[in-house]
Amino acid sequence: MNSPERFGRLSGETTLQFERLAFDANAAIDSLRPERPFPQPLKASHELLMPLFVLAELRVGVARSRRREENAAAVDELVRRCKLLIPDLDTVEHHVRVRRDIEQVRTVPQTIEKREGFGHDLWIAAICLQHDVPLLTNDSLFHHVNSLRVINW
Repeated sequence: MNSPERFGRLSGETTLQFERLAFDANAAIDSLRPERPFPQPLKASHELLMPLFVLAELRVGVARSRRREENAAAVDELVRRCKLLIPDLDTVEHHVRVRRDIEQVRTVPQTIEKREGFGHDLWIAAICLQHDVPLLTNDSLFHHVNSLRVINW
């Protein structure tokens, strides 16, 4: 199991910064909701990377929301600030390895919605490994993926 990296200060002075940083849907959602604590590593990254499956989860959330136009505009603005990470044939090998890592410690969820989110998480981890980028998330599932750099906030 990976130990999470914590965003914070080194020696009480220097804020950790990331050249490139991918993020999970929970970090995106918290960044879009003013009542939630803002994930500070998003501000400290030079390049934000959004895995395609994060965009899919955000769009599903927009479709289910009562404030569709407002939420869609917020997601669109976030997408404009990011580079999309889209899976390709090389991602598949990473996906197989990630699934093997996760299946050693977790079972596949039973409900359709949770199973879909679980599947997205596997692809998100795989694409981060493929592109060698840390993942900003508060989802403990990712700590079970060998070699994945996980950043919590």
